[in-house]
Amino acid sequence: MIKYTLYTEDLPTLDGIISKAFDSYTLVKQAGVWKGTREASVQIVIILDDTISPFKIMQLARDIKTANKQESVLITEEPINGMLV
Repeated sequence: MIKYTLYTEDLPTLDGIISKAFDSYTLVKQAGVWKGTREASVQIVIILDDTISPFKIMQLARDIKTANKQESVLITEEPINGMLV
């Protein structure tokens, strides 16, 4: 399994953008600072089976970047061991 975390500004349209691509995800709302300016930000956590292409994650980041009119969206990728019980 791979845990992808996207870091971006928290805007009202975000949930609609994410839910078009994924039906399961976690939002972690927080405060962040980008280039000296404090903003409402969010971590979007999506865990995928490692057989699924990361293309959907990259496309989601591009869609968020465009909708939020941002310079960039950070994506981290972390292999994890997990199971659904």
